[in-house]
Amino acid sequence: TVYALIALTVVGIAVGAAIIVMLQLTVLSRLTRLHDQVESIARSGDVERGITVDSRDEIGALAAACASLLGYVKDMASVTERVAGGDLTVEVKPRSDRDVLGNAFSRMVVEERDLIGAIKESAAQVAEASEKFTAASQLTAQATGQISATIDQVARAAADQSASTRGTKAGMGELSAAI
Repeated sequence: TVYALIALTVVGIAVGAAIIVMLQLTVLSRLTRLHDQVESIARSGDVERGITVDSRDEIGALAAACASLLGYVKDMASVTERVAGGDLTVEVKPRSDRDVLGNAFSRMVVEERDLIGAIKESAAQVAEASEKFTAASQLTAQATGQISATIDQVARAAADQSASTRGTKAGMGELSAAI
């Protein structure tokens, strides 16, 4: 019976060790698969890849948490795509006060909206100044034309005056010779 008890103990230890090894291999295999999925997403940046959750134990909970984090990254990527496409109407909703990425994106969108508004306002002011400059240029052109016409009239009048003065001088010369 001592031999039977020793044999039973050895068999029990061997079976227990085999069960532990199988559990370790199963856990290690599942953790390795989860690690590979997360690592692949991190290296490629492809947030469209999914994370497989195939159990309800602690490893499944970890996979679900990774999938939730990936969902957040997808949401932020979607917002980024819209902003990059010029859509500043997007509303970024940070998940909490401590959501660094969400809060930063929210501030960025608001600041870009304000910047675009300021640029539009400046462009409107430049357009208004341009219209005023054009109107002033037209007035200057009209005034230049009027000044030119007046100078022509003065020149004609001076020429007439000069001719009249020569005529008067000639008439005075004739009058002086006749006297």
